[in-house]
Amino acid sequence: MIVSFEHKFAFLKVPKTAGTSVELYLEPQAGADAIVTRITPPEPGHEPRNSANTPRNVARALWVARSDRAALQRTWTTVRRGQNLFYNHMPARLVRERLGAKQWDALYRFCFDRNSWDKSISRYFWRTRHLAARPPFDDWALVPGNLPTAKRVYTIDGKLAVDFLGRYEALAADLGTVMKTVGVTALVDLPRAKSSVRPKGVRTSVGEQADAAIRKTFAWEIDYFGFERPEGIPWEPVVAEEAAE
Repeated sequence: MIVSFEHKFAFLKVPKTAGTSVELYLEPQAGADAIVTRITPPEPGHEPRNSANTPRNVARALWVARSDRAALQRTWTTVRRGQNLFYNHMPARLVRERLGAKQWDALYRFCFDRNSWDKSISRYFWRTRHLAARPPFDDWALVPGNLPTAKRVYTIDGKLAVDFLGRYEALAADLGTVMKTVGVTALVDLPRAKSSVRPKGVRTSVGEQADAAIRKTFAWEIDYFGFERPEGIPWEPVVAEEAAE
């Protein structure tokens, strides 16, 4: 997540949507006083700032939350646990709470989401990257919690909380539109981060039960974007053939 006070924008990061690449592009443009959350694992050249649990940041967050007992309690709990006040994939409601409604409303807020089937497969490869042998996608997808929706990153009380909700599939063009809107003139040249986890040339099947789980979990996103199951995703198991590097 990045909040630029210089350019008055907030980038909210949805998992598995090339968000790290967007952060690497935005961070140098955001300004010294920007809120830039940490990336895990760290990326060379990326400088997180103003997001940690420091006396200055804590004092501001507590001041912002002073009139809202629930918000004050959540902020205080975060402080006591030593967690960062701002962090990756932070939900819109909490960002607004920590910034304050007035500051939140003054920002141009944007994020990107991705075809629900493609995103689910990408998450599968990321979450199983350290396993000696990956389970079949269908088995993995049906485990509770493995396919969480991320719409809370950009909605509050079920309503869209950003000014621009772009598509991963048109990332460079959509980001270029946003940058023009906020007055950033730097050429949109996105680095490729975390792109080596999903093997190239591998076709992953999605069976009937996993397909139903995706449709149920991501019903809001599928309806909003009109996402459809990509034609290239087979129903029956296939032999994965990794393309030569």
